[in-house]
Amino acid sequence: MANKVDVIIQPNPYDTQLTEIEDTKVYAIPGPTTYILFNRLYFKNFAGVLKLLEVALGMVCVALAGRNFSIDHNYLDEFKQITFLIITSSFMVGTYLVMLSSLLSKPFGELIGQTIYEILYNIHAGVLHLIVSSMVMSETQNYSGKKQYNVTMACAIVSMINAVFYFISAFTGHSKYKRYNYAYQ
Repeated sequence: MANKVDVIIQPNPYDTQLTEIEDTKVYAIPGPTTYILFNRLYFKNFAGVLKLLEVALGMVCVALAGRNFSIDHNYLDEFKQITFLIITSSFMVGTYLVMLSSLLSKPFGELIGQTIYEILYNIHAGVLHLIVSSMVMSETQNYSGKKQYNVTMACAIVSMINAVFYFISAFTGHSKYKRYNYAYQ
Protein backbone atom coordinates (compact mmCIF):
# COMPACT_ATOMS: atom_id res chain seq x y z
CA MET A 1 0.00 0.00 0.00
CA ALA A 2 1.19 3.45 -0.82
CA ASN A 3 1.42 6.01 1.93
CA LYS A 4 -0.75 9.07 1.63
CA VAL A 5 1.37 12.22 1.62
CA ASP A 6 -0.09 15.59 2.52
CA VAL A 7 1.18 18.44 0.41
CA ILE A 8 1.44 21.82 2.09
CA ILE A 9 1.32 24.64 -0.40
CA GLN A 10 2.75 27.92 0.85
CA PRO A 11 1.01 31.04 -0.47
CA ASN A 12 2.98 33.44 -2.60
CA PRO A 13 4.10 36.27 -0.27
CA TYR A 14 3.94 38.76 -3.15
CA ASP A 15 0.34 37.93 -4.01
CA THR A 16 -1.90 40.76 -2.80
CA GLN A 17 -5.19 39.43 -4.14
CA LEU A 18 -8.00 38.67 -1.70
CA THR A 19 -9.24 35.15 -2.17
CA GLU A 20 -12.86 34.47 -1.27
CA ILE A 21 -13.59 31.08 0.23
CA GLU A 22 -17.26 30.32 -0.37
CA ASP A 23 -17.94 27.59 2.16
CA THR A 24 -16.65 29.57 5.14
CA LYS A 25 -17.81 33.06 4.08
CA VAL A 26 -14.42 34.59 4.84
CA TYR A 27 -11.76 36.41 2.88
CA ALA A 28 -8.31 34.89 2.86
CA ILE A 29 -5.60 37.53 3.02
CA PRO A 30 -2.30 35.99 1.94
CA GLY A 31 0.60 36.50 4.29
CA PRO A 32 4.22 35.39 4.24
CA THR A 33 3.55 31.96 5.73
CA THR A 34 -0.18 31.55 6.16
CA TYR A 35 -3.54 33.02 5.37
CA ILE A 36 -5.34 35.43 7.69
CA LEU A 37 -9.05 34.70 7.54
CA PHE A 38 -11.29 37.75 7.65
CA ASN A 39 -14.90 36.99 8.63
CA ARG A 40 -16.88 39.31 6.37
CA LEU A 41 -20.25 38.35 7.84
CA TYR A 42 -19.43 39.49 11.39
CA PHE A 43 -20.63 43.07 10.94
CA LYS A 44 -23.74 41.92 9.08
CA ASN A 45 -25.26 40.39 12.20
CA PHE A 46 -26.72 42.18 15.21
CA ALA A 47 -24.00 41.09 17.67
CA GLY A 48 -21.22 42.47 15.46
CA VAL A 49 -22.91 45.85 15.08
CA LEU A 50 -23.48 46.02 18.85
CA LYS A 51 -19.81 45.28 19.54
CA LEU A 52 -18.79 48.01 17.09
CA LEU A 53 -21.14 50.51 18.78
CA GLU A 54 -19.85 49.53 22.24
CA VAL A 55 -16.25 50.12 21.17
CA ALA A 56 -17.10 53.42 19.47
CA LEU A 57 -19.02 54.72 22.50
CA GLY A 58 -16.21 53.54 24.77
CA MET A 59 -13.77 55.58 22.69
CA VAL A 60 -16.01 58.63 22.98
CA CYS A 61 -16.25 58.19 26.76
CA VAL A 62 -12.50 57.80 27.20
CA ALA A 63 -11.75 60.77 24.93
CA LEU A 64 -14.22 63.08 26.68
CA ALA A 65 -13.26 61.99 30.18
CA GLY A 66 -9.54 62.09 29.43
CA ARG A 67 -9.80 65.58 27.97
CA ASN A 68 -11.83 66.78 30.94
CA PHE A 69 -9.64 65.08 33.57
CA SER A 70 -8.23 67.55 36.06
CA ILE A 71 -6.17 67.05 39.15
CA ASP A 72 -7.27 69.26 41.97
CA HIS A 73 -7.21 68.68 45.68
CA ASN A 74 -10.73 67.30 45.89
CA TYR A 75 -9.85 63.62 46.25
CA LEU A 76 -13.43 62.38 46.00
CA ASP A 77 -13.86 63.96 42.55
CA GLU A 78 -10.48 62.59 41.46
CA PHE A 79 -11.51 59.12 42.62
CA LYS A 80 -14.72 59.35 40.57
CA GLN A 81 -12.85 60.53 37.48
CA ILE A 82 -10.15 57.88 37.74
CA THR A 83 -12.72 55.14 38.35
CA PHE A 84 -14.71 56.29 35.32
CA LEU A 85 -11.59 56.26 33.13
CA ILE A 86 -10.47 52.84 34.37
CA ILE A 87 -13.87 51.18 33.87
CA THR A 88 -14.59 52.70 30.46
CA SER A 89 -11.10 52.11 29.07
CA SER A 90 -10.92 48.55 30.41
CA PHE A 91 -14.22 47.48 28.89
CA MET A 92 -13.46 49.37 25.67
CA VAL A 93 -10.22 47.42 25.23
CA GLY A 94 -11.84 44.11 26.26
CA THR A 95 -14.73 44.60 23.85
CA TYR A 96 -12.32 45.58 21.08
CA LEU A 97 -10.34 42.37 21.60
CA VAL A 98 -13.49 40.23 21.55
CA MET A 99 -14.64 42.03 18.38
CA LEU A 100 -11.23 41.62 16.72
CA SER A 101 -11.07 37.94 17.66
CA SER A 102 -14.53 37.32 16.24
CA LEU A 103 -13.65 39.26 13.11
CA LEU A 104 -10.43 37.36 12.41
CA SER A 105 -11.57 33.94 13.58
CA LYS A 106 -14.96 32.60 12.61
CA PRO A 107 -14.82 29.69 15.08
CA PHE A 108 -14.15 32.10 17.97
CA GLY A 109 -17.34 34.04 17.22
CA GLU A 110 -19.36 30.85 17.21
CA LEU A 111 -17.67 29.32 20.25
CA ILE A 112 -17.94 32.35 22.51
CA GLY A 113 -21.70 32.32 22.03
CA GLN A 114 -21.81 28.78 23.37
CA THR A 115 -20.15 29.73 26.67
CA ILE A 116 -21.41 31.84 29.53
CA TYR A 117 -18.43 34.22 29.23
CA GLU A 118 -20.19 36.61 26.88
CA ILE A 119 -23.22 36.88 29.15
CA LEU A 120 -21.17 37.50 32.29
CA TYR A 121 -18.84 39.96 30.55
CA ASN A 122 -21.70 42.04 29.15
CA ILE A 123 -23.68 42.06 32.41
CA HIS A 124 -20.64 43.18 34.38
CA ALA A 125 -19.83 45.82 31.78
CA GLY A 126 -23.38 47.16 31.86
CA VAL A 127 -23.61 47.25 35.64
CA LEU A 128 -20.21 48.90 36.07
CA HIS A 129 -20.98 51.46 33.35
CA LEU A 130 -24.22 52.35 35.16
CA ILE A 131 -22.38 52.71 38.47
CA VAL A 132 -19.61 54.96 37.14
CA SER A 133 -21.98 57.06 35.06
CA SER A 134 -24.16 57.70 38.12
CA MET A 135 -21.00 58.58 40.07
CA VAL A 136 -19.99 61.07 37.39
CA MET A 137 -23.51 62.52 37.26
CA SER A 138 -23.43 63.10 41.00
CA GLU A 139 -20.11 64.89 40.52
CA THR A 140 -21.69 67.47 38.22
CA GLN A 141 -23.48 69.13 41.16
CA ASN A 142 -20.13 70.56 42.29
CA TYR A 143 -19.27 72.23 38.97
CA SER A 144 -19.67 75.93 38.50
CA GLY A 145 -18.39 76.18 34.92
CA LYS A 146 -20.90 75.41 32.17
CA LYS A 147 -18.34 73.83 29.82
CA GLN A 148 -17.04 71.38 32.41
CA TYR A 149 -20.62 70.55 33.42
CA ASN A 150 -21.64 69.85 29.81
CA VAL A 151 -18.64 67.62 29.08
CA THR A 152 -19.06 65.65 32.30
CA MET A 153 -22.78 65.21 31.70
CA ALA A 154 -22.07 64.07 28.12
CA CYS A 155 -19.62 61.47 29.49
CA ALA A 156 -22.26 60.15 31.88
CA ILE A 157 -24.99 60.01 29.24
CA VAL A 158 -22.79 58.25 26.66
CA SER A 159 -21.73 55.77 29.34
CA MET A 160 -25.38 55.04 30.20
CA ILE A 161 -26.17 54.48 26.52
CA ASN A 162 -23.19 52.13 26.36
CA ALA A 163 -24.55 50.28 29.41
CA VAL A 164 -27.84 49.76 27.56
CA PHE A 165 -25.92 48.32 24.59
CA TYR A 166 -24.04 45.97 26.91
CA PHE A 167 -27.32 44.78 28.43
CA ILE A 168 -28.74 44.19 24.94
CA SER A 169 -25.60 42.18 24.09
CA ALA A 170 -26.06 40.15 27.28
CA PHE A 171 -29.68 39.41 26.34
CA THR A 172 -28.79 38.32 22.80
CA GLY A 173 -25.87 36.29 24.16
CA HIS A 174 -28.20 34.62 26.66
CA SER A 175 -30.67 33.64 23.95
CA LYS A 176 -27.81 32.22 21.83
CA TYR A 177 -26.39 30.37 24.85
CA LYS A 178 -29.80 28.98 25.79
CA ARG A 179 -30.55 27.90 22.22
CA TYR A 180 -27.23 26.05 21.96
CA ASN A 181 -27.38 24.35 25.36
CA TYR A 182 -31.00 23.23 25.06
CA ALA A 183 -30.29 21.75 21.65
CA TYR A 184 -27.74 19.35 23.14
CA GLN A 185 -29.66 18.21 26.23
